[in-house]
Amino acid sequence: MPRSSRWNNEHDYSIVMNDASFQPHSTDHLTSKPGLATDSNSVNAHEVFFTEPPHISNPNSGIAYKDESSGANAVSPRSQWGVHWKSPALMLSLFVFGILAGVAHHIYYQSLHHTNVESTTTQQWAIRIGTGLAFLSKAALAASVGVAFSQRIWVTLRSKPVSLHAMDDLFSLTVDPTSFFSWEIISKAKVLCLLAASMWCIPLVATITPATLSVHLEIMQNSTDVLVPCLDWSSSKYYAKYEGAGFISGASIPVHRVVAATATAGDIIQVAAHYPNSSYELEFFGPSLKCYNLSDAAERKNGGEDVASLQEMFDKTMDVPSGFVGPLIWLGNTTLDMDDTVFINIGGTKGQNLTCNLWNTTYHVLFNFTATEQSTTITHLNKTAAVHVTPGDVPTAYTASQVAYSGYSAAIRSILAVQIGISAMGTNNNPEAFLLKTSLASCPELMATLGDASDYIDTSQAYMCRNASIARAIEDLSHNFTLSLMSSELLAGNTTVGVSVFTPTNRYVYNWRNLVAAYGVGVVVALREYVVLEHFGYDAECGLG
Repeated sequence: MPRSSRWNNEHDYSIVMNDASFQPHSTDHLTSKPGLATDSNSVNAHEVFFTEPPHISNPNSGIAYKDESSGANAVSPRSQWGVHWKSPALMLSLFVFGILAGVAHHIYYQSLHHTNVESTTTQQWAIRIGTGLAFLSKAALAASVGVAFSQRIWVTLRSKPVSLHAMDDLFSLTVDPTSFFSWEIISKAKVLCLLAASMWCIPLVATITPATLSVHLEIMQNSTDVLVPCLDWSSSKYYAKYEGAGFISGASIPVHRVVAATATAGDIIQVAAHYPNSSYELEFFGPSLKCYNLSDAAERKNGGEDVASLQEMFDKTMDVPSGFVGPLIWLGNTTLDMDDTVFINIGGTKGQNLTCNLWNTTYHVLFNFTATEQSTTITHLNKTAAVHVTPGDVPTAYTASQVAYSGYSAAIRSILAVQIGISAMGTNNNPEAFLLKTSLASCPELMATLGDASDYIDTSQAYMCRNASIARAIEDLSHNFTLSLMSSELLAGNTTVGVSVFTPTNRYVYNWRNLVAAYGVGVVVALREYVVLEHFGYDAECGLG
């Protein structure tokens, strides 16, 4: 409707009647424009006019009043509808503040990501600060939409006839969700409903963002230098046994104890752990046995000189005793000057002949400790050269490593030098042999040799004859024996290595995607309402005020 058609003349003024308590001095003052409603429940500023201004004592109300002193009609200035700078500025400020609070929330949580939880107090403060920033962000975004809502509500009331009941629902949309269940509100105030719904939804952001920071138990790895046991062949006085004028006659008691424990358990004796959850790698030189069929080795060389053939040495050393029938196993060292060789006969003259030589070997070993468990794994093994040790000389005739190797060889031969067979009566001729108390007794060759006598030998455990042949099992025993020597304080030295220590630690974990998504939805919802308000918020005649 054109603006000029709304007024009778310059002395006619409009008033919104939104309270039934307001009564003019006389109903004669009121006239109705043709076609306009005069129902008191649906009153609009364009519908009721005064032919004679009512008497109103307050000249600051912005409507017509009568000056009693002069008897003339006076007009107070009308409120001008337009876009006041305060409302857009407040909306923009709150919107920007909400975004900044969300950014601060992200930066704070990012600074905590993958850091240790120092104490319960620091964790509580992290929760407090995160929750506070989430509250500030959602409050600012919701408040910015609230400013837009308060401006839009007056535009709606000025542009559309609304009942008093619907008007009450309009003002309570942001505090009373049942106000949405009004068809008049939905049909006449769609933009207001959209703004109010946004104000209800934006606070949900505060329920998501604090939970994006959590505490996880992680295993932290730190490296520290630690003194660990290592074989030291330069100090070898505890390896050998001496007699007479100081001649070396065999292995010392500590060495015998270590090899006996290793052979019986079929495993490596554990070393002391410096940390309950740790690991380290160690590389060193040490002895080991290498076993193969006698027919596969024609000669053995030492220092470039040929020595007696292994077959000749075997024939002179291995003497199958009489009085036995059936299979026989004989494991013994040479009676000649080859203190580094072991001959093995399985099955008598028609059986299998093996020889095992002492070799200098490079060990690369991984020690891993988990709680009370220890695993020792040989990651790399390189047999570099065969070792020849001549027994029976004074210690000054040997290097320190030769003395140690001599004791090592004597100790392992003490287990292997034995005859085991089946007599004419069908019984084991040597039931007390220490070999039968070791893991070697579970090897297939020995089991077949002993026949029924092997019924009570345990073969259920994986460590029993792990490599499924006596040749490989003897090599395995020599490796375990070498590594087990490090468990003895008398026989082992020390070296410094980097130990990786694994410590369970509570650490903050930040899921930034969920936080950014939650704040992003809140910002988009608020921004969408501004766009809607810009499009529907005011027309050519009235704007935001």
